[in-house]
Formats: sequence, structure tokens, C-alpha cells
Amino acid sequence: MTSHYIDLKLLLIISILELTSCASINYDQTSCSNIILSDTNSHQLIGMYHNRHTQNEPLFSLLVNGEEKYSSEIHNDSIIFKLIQPTNRSMSVEFYRKDSLVRKKTIQGKFKNGYFLTKAQVDFFKPCFPLLWGPGTYKRAIGLTKNKDLIVLESHGGTAIFIVIPFFASGGESSPVYRRVE
Repeated sequence: MTSHYIDLKLLLIISILELTSCASINYDQTSCSNIILSDTNSHQLIGMYHNRHTQNEPLFSLLVNGEEKYSSEIHNDSIIFKLIQPTNRSMSVEFYRKDSLVRKKTIQGKFKNGYFLTKAQVDFFKPCFPLLWGPGTYKRAIGLTKNKDLIVLESHGGTAIFIVIPFFASGGESSPVYRRVE
């Protein structure tokens, strides 16, 4: 009975830490000069954008979530990102190298606060003794600058467990802008 009680307490602590580590996007980190997007003007997102931003990870990496079979393409500067068919609940994207389609993906989400907010993604345990990285959350908000360049607000957070003691592991934020091609 006592070990069961301790297990429940430990599970409760881990659950509380996971809930407090959820990623939240800071919309104030970008200037107020961005275009406010909604269902009615989502067509403004349609266009082609460069994959690379000078300071942050490539757009391809953000949207395919590090899928191994695409790892050789992630940092390819010749990749062009094409956003097609934004709707109120999803957005279709394609990645091209020259004229060849590399990857096509539908991103689920909704318009909120002037951005297309993607559904939160959860990453699970990754053992690295004596640390265990617990579940982490990733959120992204896709928008447009006044210059019609794509901006991606990204936030992530997670938990870590050191041997048996759970603690909060901080996340981070970024807001790269990807230049429009056409």
C-alpha cells in the first residue's frame, strides 16, 4: 500500500511539472506591424518563401519536425517553401528543390491572435543517463510581416528527470522571418 501511495505522489508531481512546462507563444516579441490574419484574409499567406533564415533553423526543419528521411534536405539553401490552400483549420505546404517536389505536408491548426496557430506537438521521453528528458511541447504561430514575408513564432518547453527527482527544464522562443520569393 505504501509503495503504491509513493508511486501516485511521484506521478502527480511529474504531471504537475509537465503541465507547468507547456510552451506558450509570446505574441509581443514581434512588432505590431505584422498583418493580422484571419479566415477571411488567409489567402495572403499563399506564396513561395525561402527555406533559410540567417539566424534560426530552416523552415523545413520546423515543419517536418526532424523526420530522419529528410535530414539531408533540412539545411539545403536551394529548398523553396510553397504555402498553398490555407483554410480555417489546416494549411497545405510543399517543399521544392529546383522544380522537384521534396515533401508535401498538411499542418493542422486555427487562426488566433492574427496568426495561424499550429496544434501543439508533444515529444516523449529520451533517456540520457542520469537525465531523462520528459515530454516536451512545441507550438508555432505562422504569420505575415507588412512586407508579406513569412514569420514563424516558435516556443517550446519540457521537463527533465534527474534519477528520480523531477524538475522543470526551460524552453525557448524564436521568431524568424522567411523572405517571400514570389
